[in-house]
Amino acid sequence: MADDREPETSAPKRLARYVGRPVTGYLDRRFEDLHHHVDHRADALGQRIDMLQAEVERLGNSARFETLAATVAGLEDLTETIRRFADRFADRTGEVADAFSELLSRAENLDRGPGSEAGGADR
Repeated sequence: MADDREPETSAPKRLARYVGRPVTGYLDRRFEDLHHHVDHRADALGQRIDMLQAEVERLGNSARFETLAATVAGLEDLTETIRRFADRFADRTGEVADAFSELLSRAENLDRGPGSEAGGADR
């Protein structure tokens, strides 16, 4: 069977590890602290995101927003109806103004009497 032990290292490598052990131990502890801090902040951030998502879902499902959406849709329909009314009113007002001008013109021709050229042609 194969030997599962680590191969023996040279004396300089062992010495370097022995001398560097306090520094590597310090750095290991600092990186572990940093890792735990980041994990804790990530957990806190995840909880805040979950709370925010729940609040958005609560607001999105509330009757207030459904009522508001229905009101906005109703206002859009009303706006379109008023726009169509204004267009029809403008067209009809133009027709009435044209008819009034024609009646005024005929009335002026009648006032001129039967001897006028325009009055004679109408009769």
